[in-house]
Amino acid sequence: NRKWEWTTGIFGFYQTLNTDGPVTFKEDGVKETIEGNTNSIFENLGNKAPKMSMSVLNPTLRVSGNFDTPIWNGAIFHQSTFNNLFTKGLSFTIGLRLDYEKMSMKYNSASDPLNFDFNFAMGPMVITAKDLVADAAYNGKLSEDYVQLLPKFALQYEWSKGNNVYATVSKGYRSGGYNVQMFSDLLQSSLKNDMMRQSKEAIMSNVPDAYKELVSKYFPDAGENPDAKSATVYKPEQTWNYEIGTHLNLFDGRLHADASIFWLETRDQQISRFAPSGLGRETANAGKSRSQGAEIALTAAVTTDFTLNASYGYTRAIFKDYITNEKVNGELQEISYNGKYVPFVPKHTMNVGGQYIFRIRPGYWLDRIQLNANYTGAGRIYWTEKNTVSQAFYGTLNGRISFQKGHGQIDFWVRNALNKDYASF
Repeated sequence: NRKWEWTTGIFGFYQTLNTDGPVTFKEDGVKETIEGNTNSIFENLGNKAPKMSMSVLNPTLRVSGNFDTPIWNGAIFHQSTFNNLFTKGLSFTIGLRLDYEKMSMKYNSASDPLNFDFNFAMGPMVITAKDLVADAAYNGKLSEDYVQLLPKFALQYEWSKGNNVYATVSKGYRSGGYNVQMFSDLLQSSLKNDMMRQSKEAIMSNVPDAYKELVSKYFPDAGENPDAKSATVYKPEQTWNYEIGTHLNLFDGRLHADASIFWLETRDQQISRFAPSGLGRETANAGKSRSQGAEIALTAAVTTDFTLNASYGYTRAIFKDYITNEKVNGELQEISYNGKYVPFVPKHTMNVGGQYIFRIRPGYWLDRIQLNANYTGAGRIYWTEKNTVSQAFYGTLNGRISFQKGHGQIDFWVRNALNKDYASF
């Protein structure tokens, strides 16, 4: 019953994670991914260029990867609520959280030696450089520091106990991280560059001086090895969240209703997608998105032992500013996903359920038996930014029976009792 209520606190956590993720390329992977991708560079040099190709001798190639990714986080926060502001039942809440996070990655990833031959042919002259060896390694440490100031504002009017309307504005934040799966792609690029360098050196040392200028003209230069930070770090996601809603207790508290509508503006949206190589998944930042929707939930106490509940939510989450580059028919092109649905956000969610309690007379070996059943549904859910693959709306029937005595309880439960088939990710 105070006019000013407040909460002040501190928060912190430390998380440590070690990931050991070796990748082994089998014969097809070596031929297509490493040998094939490298030879494709020589196939488009023109008719006047010498004929060049390389042959990988390894039947398999192992790429090791060990990663330590610890996270430190600390925060201080304060929230004040001013009750009966100007009129009885009107309250205003203001809060602020200062959040600091430090994440780092110690990485040690390397390939086994890659043995290969390089073939060079120009007119009658044929040169084969044999038993060349390439390797690649990434060892080092990255560190990122993030400071966030997260405000919150809320206005609420309560005309009786448990009956109110409210409006909130708050800033949300989700941590960034590292895509450790990308090191396999980084090592492939580094291997390709090392193969190109060694091949050119071997040919230049074997061709007559009269041909060296020609070789230098047509032999592609080895590229720069990709940077570990730009290839693996994804940024934090930030949102501004707006919501208005109501909590209602009706019929002497026997019916409880919650309803709200919301609007989220998200920047640097984090999405999960397949890596450009198709090998593994990565988390990427996708510009801006907007989520709008509504939710309603009802709980009815039919009797003291019989309760029914139902809820429904609708969400429309679309990209507002997401333009990226992708390879189309082998060429890098600009692709816009503006207006597409954000992956992994179901358009519709619903739940219908009930609970019944059997109370046992005193003196028996049980105090009560509780039955719960609910039907839960979700969909449509898109799996990709292109919205070409999705899961339609589906539902599962679930149940639970609980035997309770004092502070003890034994549960038996079933999920998807109707054996509904659906795709999960």
